[in-house]
Formats: sequence, structure tokens, C-alpha cells
Amino acid sequence: MTRPIFTFLLLPLWCLPSLAAAQGNDLPARQSPGALAGRVLSTDGERPLAGAQILFVASGTRVLSDSNGRFHLGGVAAGRHRIRVRLLGYAPVDMEVRIAAGDTVEVDALLEPLAQRLSTVRVDSSIPEVHRRFMQEFEERRAFKTGGHFLDYEFLRKNDTRELEALLTSTIPGLKEERGIAVTRRNEGMKTICPVQVVINERFEYRGFGGGFAINSLRTQDLLAVEFHGPASTPLRYGGTSIGKEGGPQCGTLIFWTR
Repeated sequence: MTRPIFTFLLLPLWCLPSLAAAQGNDLPARQSPGALAGRVLSTDGERPLAGAQILFVASGTRVLSDSNGRFHLGGVAAGRHRIRVRLLGYAPVDMEVRIAAGDTVEVDALLEPLAQRLSTVRVDSSIPEVHRRFMQEFEERRAFKTGGHFLDYEFLRKNDTRELEALLTSTIPGLKEERGIAVTRRNEGMKTICPVQVVINERFEYRGFGGGFAINSLRTQDLLAVEFHGPASTPLRYGGTSIGKEGGPQCGTLIFWTR
């Protein structure tokens, strides 16, 4: 009877520790994250800019610059990344960085102030100076392209005769009406309604808790512009946040600018 023959590959014992060590040393090198740091400065005298957002375009990860214009973000995957640096009132800047495993890459981002262009509506002598400033904020936020829906002066003038409630709900996706109150739905397909907060000329008229704001208490012909923002794009001054994908008012924010 023929017996089966088994062949074994034997390694000297002294090889095993070195092989294990090589594998152990190589694994962290491949997985070790890097970091991005730097400063955000204005092209106007290279002044440090606080509150600028540094956004990783692909992942949505973001960080804000501090009072000295500095920022630091760790835990960044090694590789090539496209980042966008932006701040209200300044032209955004895109750049590409390559981060090696375990390294910290430092960059300086120079932001150029947006030209102070005034539209026809804002040079209208019938509009008080303070409202011209409000409209400058509207135009900057629209140019900034951080999200939201914007109804400008020209659009509103074409719809002067329409009730505001009907105009908004037919124009702004996701915005509904419930007993004359502007609402959004928390989750797609669910019946849970969520009253949006309302701001008029930088002042809160309704914060989204109890009751509601009757949209038709405003007249379309009295408005200079309208903005609607979801939780992620609501401006910081109205309770929004630039950190994280969720944050700020959970139902959204309607911002009205009046004459």
C-alpha cells in the first residue's frame, strides 16, 4: 500500500520575528493619516481672516479658521485632495493639496474681497441706506454659493400681485404651507411637519417653537428679496453652523428683506 507523501515548507525560527516585524511596521505606514494646517489671509494687506471655512470637496469635511486666521485638521487620509476656502464677502479659492501618510501639509490661502457692486435696486434713492446694506448681504450670500434659494428684486416685481404664501411654496422646493405657516418635512415620505424660523431684516420674527409666522402677513410688493436656507446653509448669525453636515435650525430659515 502506497502512503501519501506530505511536503512541509519549514522556515528557520529566526526568520519569523523579522517577517512579523516587517508586516507590523508596514501596516501603520499605509493607514497613518496626515493633517492639513495653515492660514487664511486677505489679499488686502494679508490680514488674518477669522471664521473662514476650509472644505474638503469630496468628503464634505470642514474646519474654520480661528481669530488669527489659522486652522488645523488632523485625521486626513493620505492622498490628493481638493479643498475650497471661503468666507462671506470674499471670492472663494480652490486648491489641490497632496498629503502623505503621517505628514502635516501647511498652506496659506489668500482671499480677495468681493467687488462692492451695487445692483439697480440698491442704488434706488427711495431705499434707506440701512436696507442697501441688507441687500449687500443678500447679494454676497447668493454669490458665495453655499446653498439656499434666492428670490431677487426683479423676480419679486414680476410677481407683485401674487400672495406671498403661494409664491414661496410654488417656487422653493420642499417648502410647504400648513394653516398659513411655512413648514418643511423632516424626513422624505413622512407626515411630520416642521415650522421654519423667520427672519426679517436681520431680526427674528419666529424661532420655530410653538405657533408660527403667518406668511401672508407680509405682502410681496413690500419685499426687496427673500432667502430660504436648510439647516446646513443657514447663516451662522441665525443659528446655522459651518461645521458638520447637519446643524443649525432643523426646519430651515426664511429670510425676508423689506423696503
